[in-house]
Amino acid sequence: MTLNTDSSLLHNAGVNTLYESDLDDENYQTVESYGIRERRRKLHTEAEQRRRNAIKRGFEGLLELVHPMKGDSLSSSVRMSKSSILHKAISMVERLGKQKQQKLAEVESLEKEVKALRILCLNYEKVVQNNPNNDCRSVEPVSDDTKLEVFRLFSDTMFRSFEGYIVYNSFSDLSASVINWIEESCKPEKMAFLMNSILTNVFNQNTLMSPVNNRKSPFTSLQVYTDHTPNVNQNLNESIGIVHPSGESSLLQINPLI
Repeated sequence: MTLNTDSSLLHNAGVNTLYESDLDDENYQTVESYGIRERRRKLHTEAEQRRRNAIKRGFEGLLELVHPMKGDSLSSSVRMSKSSILHKAISMVERLGKQKQQKLAEVESLEKEVKALRILCLNYEKVVQNNPNNDCRSVEPVSDDTKLEVFRLFSDTMFRSFEGYIVYNSFSDLSASVINWIEESCKPEKMAFLMNSILTNVFNQNTLMSPVNNRKSPFTSLQVYTDHTPNVNQNLNESIGIVHPSGESSLLQINPLI
């Protein structure tokens, strides 16, 4: 009888222990699942907040594009709804698309024009090569010193002409003399004749210093514009001047009454 009682007590104690263990496991699982749910909820909230912030920044960027702020109080106080921002953004995209198509059409037209000009250039090159009167002798390149000498002679001649023509008595005389000098001395035919004389003088001087046979002049290929007749050359000589060698350098003897 005593043995059966002890066995029953031990059995009941074991059952109670197992029951308490199951309750502890259930409580632990409940706490763990609650922690997982809280963590998931927190992560979801953070992700949602990031998404909303990204959308907000996107609308702010669109607002800057469709309605740029100028820094003043009126512009900074402008508020637009999201639908208005999207509508303006769509309109801007459509307008930019049309502009892109126009630019592409212009580029295509320019490419065709360039292609046509290249074809014309090739045709002209063939015509020049096939021209029997074309002088194919090598042209001596013009040195920088020669260019500088031509520029110096031209500048000095024009300055001396200007200095001898201008009257400094009063502003009215000064302005009148400047205008007269420009109208009289800066005519295309006079400028062309002056430059032609300078080029001829410089080339002759270079030929005397270093004569070379069968070499084409670097200045003979320069086409100088003249719209006067040969009979006017003497008048141009008198009005502008004639290039004469003088000493080490060539000086242009000018008429101070130009």
